[in-house]
Amino acid sequence: MQTKRLLLASTALVLFAGAAEAQAGTYISVFGGANFFQDQSERSSVIINAPPPQTTTTLSIDTDAETGFVLGGAIGYDFGSWLKGLRLEVEAAYRRNDAQGAWSASDGAEGGIFTGTLDANISNFSVLGNLWYDVSLGA
Repeated sequence: MQTKRLLLASTALVLFAGAAEAQAGTYISVFGGANFFQDQSERSSVIINAPPPQTTTTLSIDTDAETGFVLGGAIGYDFGSWLKGLRLEVEAAYRRNDAQGAWSASDGAEGGIFTGTLDANISNFSVLGNLWYDVSLGA
């Protein structure tokens, strides 16, 4: 239910933000919202041939990411005086999600199984160059 509310609020924010009429020239924008990170499940195996006997070691990791946040801003230029609707901008953003999970490793040679829990933060900083073309809907 909380995810549906976040999606609805984000959609409304985007629609209302797009309704403002842009002016030609330099502009600054800021944004924030929910960040969704997909749960991960990884499994890898390594076969070791030497020294005999052949053994297989397997590592499994499962993570459950929580809904996080994104904060960012952009500075750009609207070419409205030359080319109506064309904008060029540089955007910087920071994203963060918390994740919990479990890992396990099995050692084929010893037959042992090792397990543990994960408690991590997944974060990302990005810088993008954007070229936008605004389409007028005649409203």
